[in-house]
Amino acid sequence: MQLVTKRYKLMKTKRNLVQIWLLCAAMLPAAVQAQYNYTNNNGTITITGYTGSGGNLVIPDTIGGLPVTSIGSNAFYYCHSLTSVTIPDSVTNIGVYAFTECLSLTSVMIGNNVTSIGDYGFLYCTSLTNVTIGKSVINIGYEAFTACYGMTNVTIPN
Repeated sequence: MQLVTKRYKLMKTKRNLVQIWLLCAAMLPAAVQAQYNYTNNNGTITITGYTGSGGNLVIPDTIGGLPVTSIGSNAFYYCHSLTSVTIPDSVTNIGVYAFTECLSLTSVMIGNNVTSIGDYGFLYCTSLTNVTIGKSVINIGYEAFTACYGMTNVTIPN
């Protein structure tokens, strides 16, 4: 009787572990998306905040199957942990104060479909040294890169 009970408990434990593993695997995309606060604007996404750990950040081109088209105002404001940011080609607009005071930010790659960088977009990113601006930017807002004292390498296409 004890052998049957032990075997049943062991089988139940294994089944529970498999279920937990499957649940965790299914949640991986949600975990990646969970680091962003965002709004759905009629089928497109605007990132409005960030809760991730920082470091080298590649902003996704889609969240929940919808295209990320905008980085909202103040979305990454005061994110001291960011060291580099790559903004995908799906994004067309970077809002005002979007990356202001990201003091550890050293490198920014702005996607080819961004047309506007908002006022004060990268204000006081004092460690920023490398910026690559995509080919579609037609508006760089007021004081967008003010107090970025370390900028030594800026690429602006024709």
